[in-house]
Amino acid sequence: MICYIIAMAKEAEPVIKCMKAVTDKTECGKRVVTGKLFSKEAAVVVCGVGKVNAAAGTQYAIDKLCADAIVNIGVAGERFRPHSGNLRNRRRGPIRLRPDAAERHAARHFGRV
Repeated sequence: MICYIIAMAKEAEPVIKCMKAVTDKTECGKRVVTGKLFSKEAAVVVCGVGKVNAAAGTQYAIDKLCADAIVNIGVAGERFRPHSGNLRNRRRGPIRLRPDAAERHAARHFGRV
């Protein structure tokens, strides 16, 4: 089974809409949707924002759903560029596709990640 770990419900809806034979439940305070996605067993765990929620959702997928693969989908970072004046004058920052991920907080304390 492929499990998709997604922070927010709005981000998860396009994936869930493509699923067939859906079972929708709440487990451990997280929305868990299982079914078939493109004829393959799949699950979506809507875990909530933040690395702790992502880790908890991933662990749930491994322990309870016996995930063969984990796919993390979502938006990371700020929606607006910081320090660009008041909220009305803020511009949206660029959208980037990352081939890797970096934990900026860890880099600050433990060197480059």
